[in-house]
Amino acid sequence: MIYIEGRRALWTQLTTRRGKLWDWTLDRLLGYGYKSGRALWALVFVFALGCLVSAGGYREHVIAPIRASAYARAVAGRPLPAAYPRFHPFLYSLHNTLPFIFEGQSHYWRPRETSSVSTASFWLLEGWMVFQIVLSQLLWILAAAGFTGLVRKGD
Repeated sequence: MIYIEGRRALWTQLTTRRGKLWDWTLDRLLGYGYKSGRALWALVFVFALGCLVSAGGYREHVIAPIRASAYARAVAGRPLPAAYPRFHPFLYSLHNTLPFIFEGQSHYWRPRETSSVSTASFWLLEGWMVFQIVLSQLLWILAAAGFTGLVRKGD
């Protein structure tokens, strides 16, 4: 705890915004290596928020099947082919949070801009997906750095 307070005192002496931002990030997400589990809790939060966003996107018909035959049926209001995987917000968000481990829903479902979907809804969902993937990768890297000791408690 003394080290953390010392780093926070040093923070006021940092001159660049990038240095301050990086130091603040290490403090809040890892506790400078003392509280590495915080990054995992942040990942859980991002995943849960992704579940809610993708469920809303599916409900509003922003997320639609990729394959042409399934998409044509969905637009016409007909049921999807029996062999086509159903949309699961949990699995979709899991893929966006863990793309290097989990393959799944993104091969069958994506946000689509159609005449019945507003452009803003499409771009908000598309932007969220990119943000979720990038933020998840950053959090995984920070968590790994904290747990392996790359963010040293004495440096």
